[in-house]
Amino acid sequence: MATLNEYYNVDFNHALKASGVIPKTDTVNFDVPGHLIYDFISHSSFLSFYFDSGNLDLSFFKSFLQLYKDGYHAQWCFNGVVVMPNSHLVCGVQISICKNNGSLNMSVAFPGELPIETKDLRWTGQIYLYSESDLSISEIRILSDFAKSLGYHVQFRSKEYQEKRSMNQKPMAFISHDSNDKDEIARKIASKLTSMGCPVWYDEYSLKVGDSLRESIEKGIKECKHCIIILSKNFISNSGWTKTEFESVFARQIYEKKNVVLPVWLDVEESDVYEYCPSLLNILALNWKVGEEEVCRKLFAKIIGD
Repeated sequence: MATLNEYYNVDFNHALKASGVIPKTDTVNFDVPGHLIYDFISHSSFLSFYFDSGNLDLSFFKSFLQLYKDGYHAQWCFNGVVVMPNSHLVCGVQISICKNNGSLNMSVAFPGELPIETKDLRWTGQIYLYSESDLSISEIRILSDFAKSLGYHVQFRSKEYQEKRSMNQKPMAFISHDSNDKDEIARKIASKLTSMGCPVWYDEYSLKVGDSLRESIEKGIKECKHCIIILSKNFISNSGWTKTEFESVFARQIYEKKNVVLPVWLDVEESDVYEYCPSLLNILALNWKVGEEEVCRKLFAKIIGD
């Protein structure tokens, strides 16, 4: 199940985000990470913030909104710009980003159109608060009314939002890999696809303490649209879980009479793959040598497109 922090970073992936931190004050005694979100399609901009403390109450959030209204945002420190890989903006669109003395300006030019700059976007007053602390429905209504008095529109998203959203997110791709390839490739693919809005079955995300490994893995293989197999020398030489997963994936492919396998080659040659399973050479594979961005972009396009 994705964490609330992951949803904070994944939500609004159709837009460009300037990520930053508002430093702590006497009233708010910890740094608050936030996104300035620029939606060049609707010509609007808005905010989102993440609060990792589980001990915050209604009065805290009212104080935070008041501080922001009183100029707290002037202390905003930009960390960088997040360009979401599956954004509509990155298909034939020119993006220019300029950072000067703490100020940030982005320009987007759609094909055949004049550039749009961040200063041209309409500030909506919308603020999304992602909080590890829960508020009651009545408290959220009070906070919403208070925000309106300041000229804002607030949406409060807490653990209930996380849980209900996760329940409705069925993994679309199963990632089969050798544990020795986690750091180099598996975790990167899982994280990137998740951030692009493509939920995955990946052991670090999907398995919980006490789960039956066999039942959980077979369920993931059966339910996902595709199975990404990271073919490496580690994978090929592993006669344990990866071999079991591979056999289950191919059993499904034979049963359904359609291709569900998406191979990604990591430092292997045709001869290695042929010795392991000749049938895999009949499936167009992606090679990790082309880079993380390109591999994940093509995986996403295939998974979402089918």
